[in-house]
Parts: sequence; C-alpha cells; structure tokens
Amino acid sequence: MPRVKRLPANDQFWRDLKIAFREAHARAGYSSLRGRWNSIYGTYRLLGSEEAQSCFKALAESAARDLPKRKGVEPWQLWLGELVRRKINCSERPHTIQLSQRDLKHSGRGDILPILKGRERKGTKIRVFKGKSVTVDELFDASAMLGGIFESKAEPAPATAHTARIPSINDQQRQWPTGERRQRLVRRSQKYKAIDVALQEIAESRPKTQEEIFRLLEARQVVIPAAEPFATARGWVKGFHRDPAAARAWLSKRWTELNLPPLPRGPKSAKKLLQ
Repeated sequence: MPRVKRLPANDQFWRDLKIAFREAHARAGYSSLRGRWNSIYGTYRLLGSEEAQSCFKALAESAARDLPKRKGVEPWQLWLGELVRRKINCSERPHTIQLSQRDLKHSGRGDILPILKGRERKGTKIRVFKGKSVTVDELFDASAMLGGIFESKAEPAPATAHTARIPSINDQQRQWPTGERRQRLVRRSQKYKAIDVALQEIAESRPKTQEEIFRLLEARQVVIPAAEPFATARGWVKGFHRDPAAARAWLSKRWTELNLPPLPRGPKSAKKLLQ
C-alpha cells in the first residue's frame, strides 16, 4: 500500500471531514458499510446500501485528495487502501486460488487477471496464487479515526474568521413584509443562514475546487436553496453535474458576498474546469 507523502496544511480540513464521517456513521443503515480489498487481484469493493456507498465515495474523494495517485485507482479506493495499510477496523483471512493456463488465457478477454505472479504446481499446468482478503468494518467509523490521525499531524488553521455581509442602512430601512410572504421570507432567510454558515466552515478547510465544496455541502446534508440548478436536481452534486455553469455562478456569488478567500487558481483547460 502506498504511504502518505504529504498532508493538507490545514487541520480544520481534517476536523470537518472527521465530523462528517462520524455523522454519516450515525445515520440509519450506514454503520454497517464495509470495504474489502483482495491482494490477489488488487481489487476494492464496498459492501452496503447504494446510498451509504455514494455518501462514502463523496467524502472519500475529498479525504484522498493528497494521497499518492495511482493510475486507474479512484479516490475512494485510495482512501480504502490507506485504511487497510494502517489496519484500522480491519480483519483479514488467507485467500488462495488455482487457475489453469487456459483460465489465465480466457481471463485476458475481459476478466480481471491476478496481479500476483503465483507459482506453478509441480507436474501440472495449474498456477497457485496465495494472498489475502482484508475487510474494513464500520467504514465511516474507521474513516473518522484516520481523519483524526491526519488532523493531529496537519498544520493549524489560520486564526481568521469570516463573517457574513453586514446589511446596509438602505436594507434596514426597507419595509418588512407581513403575513404569508413574511413567513416565506423568514423560512428562506433561515435556510440561507444555514448555507452561509456551512460555506464559512468549509472555507476554513481550504477547498481546492468548487465541485469539492458542493460535495462537502452534500456530505453535511446542508439544505439546498430554492435556486437552479439545485432545486430541480434536488441535490448539490446533482445540480452541479446538471448545469456546471449555473452552479458555479451561484456559488461564486455567495462566496463573494460572504467575503471568503478565493480558491486556488488551476489550469484553464476546459477539461480541468469541469473537474
């Protein structure tokens, strides 16, 4: 398993993720999510509901952003691999398979081939592969533990506080509506206040991309605004994927109004901008 070469500079990043993993672990049906790694094939699997798997992948994508990248390995697989390497909530058992030369030839037609060399059984054309199968139980709980480890090693977050925009005197002098419209506006104000607080907390973790911000909002289960594309898509990440331009415009406006620090500049290629 690859070792971590560098960590994010901000301990707040790991604190937020640790809390998000713990909150996910507390949800009904999520605590039983497991991950499995097979050393013979080098494969990763998630065992649990599709909803729990989707939540784990969203959180792990942020958590694994500074782990050493490997070709063909997704971020959630890198994170699961790190849990296995550190033996957090892990149980393992020996795993042995035997394949004939014919099986190995047929495997090359689309099936997964063993990544281990194996050994040929004397006097036969059978190749024996010995490895192990490692299961990570209570995957969200294990991830929270690892997040705590990284938090303790990361640099402290800067002692800066971001505050929401202060209303101008003109705002205060406007007549406050009454009746049903007032109730709607109160509910809308409370909704956006929750969103603003979440954005301020996420800003402390120094996100690298706007998509990462949407994924963290999704993972925190922050209420979605009555704005497109999120309202129609009924989700932060789904809204971003449905209309990236509109989602970016909405986030840029809120980010500016809250006077939050700008995101790091990245490559300007169209492919990178959509990531």
